[in-house]
Amino acid sequence: MACLVGRLKLVNFKGRTSAQFSLDKTTNSSDSNAMETDQIPFMGTMWLQIEDGMITLGINEDGLDEIEEIVAVDLPKEGDIVDADEICGELDSRDGPLNIYSPVTGSIVEVNEAVVDTPELVREDPYGEGWILRIEPDDEDDLQRLQADQNTDDE
Repeated sequence: MACLVGRLKLVNFKGRTSAQFSLDKTTNSSDSNAMETDQIPFMGTMWLQIEDGMITLGINEDGLDEIEEIVAVDLPKEGDIVDADEICGELDSRDGPLNIYSPVTGSIVEVNEAVVDTPELVREDPYGEGWILRIEPDDEDDLQRLQADQNTDDE
């Protein structure tokens, strides 16, 4: 089965969200819900994406394999401070919680309220509308470290 590979960017302007899609290529993959190349694996069960000095955090397939049904999402509030490699939230499931870790020390700039209201969105679209939160790092060097870690993993 052919599948389009591209980037979906959600843009929020004056309380309205719109989607912008740009096509990268067409593949013959059967997995259209795969992690994009600019999303970096983190802590085994999560992914992160660096864009405009912000980090978007989500759950990857390995994390979703650990839980069956997501019943609630517990996240920090916008403006909260989080510490690197510390738990900053969790997905509650019938199988128990899946902890969400912060990749950097910084401030929460956005929480995806859609996943708080509809927790199964994390499972349905983990790399798109099911993202978890956005963090602004205190130290820009942390962004470079994360990108360097990805480059090391790619080799």
